[in-house]
Amino acid sequence: MLTITNLSKAYDVAPERRRRRSEDGPTKTARKFAVQDVSFDVKAGEMFTLLGPSGCGKTTTLRSIAGLETPNTGTIRVEDRVLYDSDNRVNVQPYDRKLGMVFQSYAIWPHLTVFKNVSFPLEVLSRKTRPNSAEIRRRAHQALEMTELSELTERPATALSGGQQQRLALARGLVINPSLVLLDEPLSNLDAKLRESMRFELKRLQHELGLTCIYVTHDQVEALTLSDRIAVMNEGRIVQVGTPKDIYERPNSRFVADFIGVTNFLEGTVTAQEGRLRKIEVAVGSLWAEAPDAAIGDHALLSLRPESVTVATEPGSQPRLNEWRGSIARRAFQGDAVDHVVRIGEMEIRSRSNPSHSYEENTEVYVSIPPQKVVVVPTEERL
Repeated sequence: MLTITNLSKAYDVAPERRRRRSEDGPTKTARKFAVQDVSFDVKAGEMFTLLGPSGCGKTTTLRSIAGLETPNTGTIRVEDRVLYDSDNRVNVQPYDRKLGMVFQSYAIWPHLTVFKNVSFPLEVLSRKTRPNSAEIRRRAHQALEMTELSELTERPATALSGGQQQRLALARGLVINPSLVLLDEPLSNLDAKLRESMRFELKRLQHELGLTCIYVTHDQVEALTLSDRIAVMNEGRIVQVGTPKDIYERPNSRFVADFIGVTNFLEGTVTAQEGRLRKIEVAVGSLWAEAPDAAIGDHALLSLRPESVTVATEPGSQPRLNEWRGSIARRAFQGDAVDHVVRIGEMEIRSRSNPSHSYEENTEVYVSIPPQKVVVVPTEERL
C-alpha cells in the first residue's frame, strides 16, 4: 500500500541564531536532520503507528507523506502512484495526493454545520474531479453515518463534544474515499476517560471500514492498544519495527525497553549456560534468563517488567531459579494495581501486582521472576 524509501528531511540552523559576520568570517549555518534515512512499508488495511518522544521525527514523516513538508531525499509511493521522488523531481501537491488527514487540533471550521464541515472537501474540488451535488450529499451522509454523527448534521460544529469533534474530523478525512488516512495525535486533546473510549472506537472504525492508517503518537499505551505494527523512532531514525507484543516483550535496545512502558534494568556478566538458559551475575547475586545467543563472559543488560516480578511474604514451595529476599521500600496504590519498590541489598526492583497483594513498607518479602520473563537487551552500552 505505502512504501517509504530512504526519506530524509534536514533544516538549516544558524548557531545561536546569529548570521552576522564575525572576526573569523561569516557565521556558518548547520544542518539538523529531523528525519534521516527512514524506510518502511505499510500494508493495506493496517494501522501502522509512528511512536516516539517529542522531536523524534514522527510528525515530520507524516507531514512529508501528506505533502505538507518537502523532504530532501527519498521516495514516497502509495499503491502504484509515486507521490514524491527526489531523484526524478516528482512532488505531487497535497490536494492531488487524495489522502485523508486528521490533525491534532481537528481544524474544524467553526462557522459551518457538521454536514458542511464534511461536504466542504468535496465542494472545493476542481470541476474535473468534483462530484455532482447529489453525490456530494450521499458521500457526506455516508461518512457521517460511518462515524455515528448522522443525527447531528445540522448542529453547529462548535456545539459538539470533544469526542464528537474527533469523529467529525475523521468523517471529513473519509469523505474523499482516501486510499490512506493520516492521523496526527488525534486523541491528545481529550480527557483521559474519553481518550480511552475513543481508542476502541477508532480501532472499531478502522477494522470495520478496512482503513489503512498511519497514526502518530508519543503515548505508549495508545500505540500498544491501536496498532497492528509500531515503528519506534528516536532522533530522526526508526530504531525498531514490530507488533505491539514484540516491541513490548522483545525490545531491541535499551532506548526501546525504557521508552515502552516501565522496566527494571540490571547489568551483569554471563557466567554459565544450561541449554537455552544463561546464568548472569548481577549486583544481588545470580539471575537466569533465556538467552541462547549469549556467550559466557558477555556483558548483559537485563530488562525486567514490573508485572513479571512477583512479591510474596513466603518463599516458593519449590526452589526457584530467580528468587531473592528483600523488604518493601515504597508502595503506590493505582486503583487497578499496586506498585511496590523492593530493596534487595543496594538495589531496588519495582513490581506491579493486584491490589489484593499489597504490603506495608519495611515488610520482609521474597521477590521472584521466571527466566523466560527476563529480557536480555541487545546493547553495547553500560548503565
